Amino acid sequence: MATSTSVAGWWNPDGVIFLSNGVEGIFRVPQAGGDPVRVTKPDTAHGETMDWYPQILPDGRHYLYLIWFSARENNAIYLGSLDGKQKKRLVGASTSFRYVPPSEYERSGHLLFLREDTLMAQPLDARTFELAGDAFPVAEHVGSRLAYASFTASPSGALAWRTGGGAGGNQQLTWFDRAGKPLATLGAPADYNNLALSRDATRAAVMQVDPLTSNRDIWLINVARQIPTRFTFDEAVDADPVWSPDGSRVAFSSNRDGPYTLYVKDSSGSAKEERLQKAEDVERPCDWSPDSRFLMYVRRSGGSSRLWFLSDPIGDPANRKAAPYLETPFNTSQCQFSPGPAEAPRWVAYASDESKHGGEIYVQSFPRGAGKFQVSNGGGGQPRWRRDGKELFYIAPDGKLMAVDVKIGPKFESGIPHALFDSQMWGPAAVAVFRYDVTPDGRRFLVNTTRQAEAAAAPEAITVVTNWMTGLKK
Repeated sequence: MATSTSVAGWWNPDGVIFLSNGVEGIFRVPQAGGDPVRVTKPDTAHGETMDWYPQILPDGRHYLYLIWFSARENNAIYLGSLDGKQKKRLVGASTSFRYVPPSEYERSGHLLFLREDTLMAQPLDARTFELAGDAFPVAEHVGSRLAYASFTASPSGALAWRTGGGAGGNQQLTWFDRAGKPLATLGAPADYNNLALSRDATRAAVMQVDPLTSNRDIWLINVARQIPTRFTFDEAVDADPVWSPDGSRVAFSSNRDGPYTLYVKDSSGSAKEERLQKAEDVERPCDWSPDSRFLMYVRRSGGSSRLWFLSDPIGDPANRKAAPYLETPFNTSQCQFSPGPAEAPRWVAYASDESKHGGEIYVQSFPRGAGKFQVSNGGGGQPRWRRDGKELFYIAPDGKLMAVDVKIGPKFESGIPHALFDSQMWGPAAVAVFRYDVTPDGRRFLVNTTRQAEAAAAPEAITVVTNWMTGLKK
């Protein structure tokens, strides 16, 4: 509605929705719809990387929100004002939080937040929004995942939380055949996100969350030996791995120097990563051309996503030039170059929301001008080519892995999409990342799945307490 990938929001009683996707800040938009209005933007000059989890305070003029920094020890809950005149750090935190207003005859409400896995409460003056006392524990072993803390509270005094979930291991990288039969797993269970196979499928690159620090780094896994190796080590977020055609380098995005931008590093890990360009907006790589001459990426600004490309990404920095690939009013992402030699016709498969059905898969010539074709029907994302260029895969909105017979030369042709199997993917509706890849022959698929053992297990208990403040020692 307001941004292409909103992940956290707050619905105010006056009919205004506040929402954020982290990297672009917080926006507000009327519940009836309309253009988003920016409320905050991360101050990258001072190390801020994300603004999210807005909560409007009862006076309607102030709000609380979570700021992440490239140095994660600075992460904190801040107070802001809608007129932009106030910004004040309240308490250190790295996950979502909740403010509970005071009862009728009290002056202070309470700010609830996690300190490691302990749920803390700290009095907050409802008039001045100053901290009005020390923080005290409310519950132990409260779960969290990434930036989300597993608790909620109501103004009436009810408090609910879920234990566990903070030790990681919620996903499993799983191999499937074309019929959807699980063949094997790759690596240990962990909190994985986007993944990519090297062109020869001997190594996998995957973004993994550290269960203790919530830091996000890229790991490389030797497929045959099942040996993982940590590839990035910065305290900032490192994500979106993309292999060079010869497997000698991995491009990725990182927000260590401000907005997410493009980096490249030798896949042996022997050399320091290189920043490819200075970013003014969020930049996330999605594919490398087969001849290594172009690195295509998604550039996000003001809630919109557009495809750009960088020429000569591993050559002389003086020769690098960034240019837009598609200039369109629609959001475009998840790009993939067609396989083949440099002299072959070159196409790009990508996702776009230009259809009335929402996201669909399109194929367009590179450079533009030699044709554009819609491949999916009924929604789709995360396109991947078979290495011989005879098949294109994508994920349908219901999570099914789809296949389409295609020809890439001398002109592009595509058949009717058909489902192969239910991918069991964690988060199949992703609009900015790839959570699966395919071997060169198109016979095996590596998918970031939700652990089946967890899915079959009994639901974790949720504790609910009414009048949680009663009897607590402060």
